[in-house]
Amino acid sequence: MRKFAVCLLLLMLLAPAVHAEDLAEVWPDTPEVLPDMPDMLPETQPAENEWLLHIVTQAGDVYNETEHWLSLDYTENGVAYTLEEPYLPLRLLAEAANVPLYWRNINGQGAVLWAEEKTARLFLASRPEVWHILRQNDHWQAVTEVQVEQPRLLAGNFCIPISYLECFGFTYEVNAAAQTVSVYLPETAVAESTALWAAAEPQLQKLLTPPVTLLSEAITSFDPKNLNRSQNLLLAASALHGLVIEPGEEFSFNRAVGKRSAARGYRIAIVFEDGKQVPGLGGGVCQVSSTVYQAALKADMTITERHPHSLPVAYAKAGSDATVAWGSKDLRWRNDTKSPVQLVCNIKEGRLLVQIYRLDDITAAERFLGNVAE
Repeated sequence: MRKFAVCLLLLMLLAPAVHAEDLAEVWPDTPEVLPDMPDMLPETQPAENEWLLHIVTQAGDVYNETEHWLSLDYTENGVAYTLEEPYLPLRLLAEAANVPLYWRNINGQGAVLWAEEKTARLFLASRPEVWHILRQNDHWQAVTEVQVEQPRLLAGNFCIPISYLECFGFTYEVNAAAQTVSVYLPETAVAESTALWAAAEPQLQKLLTPPVTLLSEAITSFDPKNLNRSQNLLLAASALHGLVIEPGEEFSFNRAVGKRSAARGYRIAIVFEDGKQVPGLGGGVCQVSSTVYQAALKADMTITERHPHSLPVAYAKAGSDATVAWGSKDLRWRNDTKSPVQLVCNIKEGRLLVQIYRLDDITAAERFLGNVAE
C-alpha cells in the first residue's frame, strides 16, 4: 500500500493540522512580514520530555549563542500527546538568522516563505515537502521539491522537524543521550517576497486542487479525558491517515497500523478479553477499526475479515463494530472499484471521523490532508 501526503508518519507525531485560519490568528494577511510571536520555550531546567536547543549565529567575525528548551508534551483539543523528537519553531530560527518569514493563504491553506537572497524555501503547512526557489539571471524559479517530514502548528508556532535543517544546508548536531540539538546559522542576505510568490504559486495551486470524491464517512465518539485511550486512538488513526488502497488491493488494519507496543507509544487502557473488561496495551484501538469498518461498509467495499467484540461497545451499534488483535484478529476489506481510494482520519473534541475518498486522478493522492488531530 502507498501512503501519500502524511508522512504520519506516522505519524506518531500527533499534532493539529495547520490551516490558514490557524495561522491568521498569529500572523497577518499576506504578503506582510510576520510579527514577533510569543516565545513557546520557557527558560527552565529540562524535564524528562524536554530538549535543549542551542543556536549559534554569525555576524561578520562575531558569534552569538542562545539556548531554549523544547517541550515534547502538548495538549490539543483536550487530548495529550508526546512527540518522539523535538520540533523547532521556524520563527525562532528566522529571528536568530535575521531572515524574514512571509505567509500567504493558498487555496485555504497556509504557506510560509523563508526568503534568502539567492535561494528561498517554501513550506506548505502540514505537507511533507520543501520547495527550493532559485534565483537565475535575476528571475526566481521553483525548481526542486524535497520530501521531508511534515511541519506542525504547536502552541501557536509553526514548527519544523530536525530533518528540515538539511534542506537549509545548516550545520547541526543531535545528541539524543543529552537531549540537545545544536544548530549553526551562517550570516546570509535576504530577499523581497513578491517575485518569489509569483514563481511558486502556479505550481502550488495545481497541487492543492486535485479531483477527489467523498465515498463515505463514519463518526464515533470517545472521552478525550481518558488520556491513555485517547493516545491509542490518535496513534492508530495517524497510521491510517492518508493511506491509499489500489483497485483490487486488500486493506489490512493490522498491517497498516502495526503492532501495538509501548515502544511505539501505545498505553494501557481497557480492552475486552474473554468477555471481561481488563487493562491492556493499546486499549481503544478497536474504536478506530470499528469506525473504519463502518466507513468501508458505506463505501461498498468488500469485507473479507471482521470480528465482533465479545461484549457490547458504547461507540458502535450491534453489528457495526470490528475488534482487532495483533496476530489473531484483523479487519480486512478489498477495494473492488476501478479507482484508488484513500483513508482520511480526523480527531476533534472527542469525535473520530473516518472518510473514504475516491481518487479520480493519480495526483489526487498527493493533495493536502493535514494531521489527524485538528
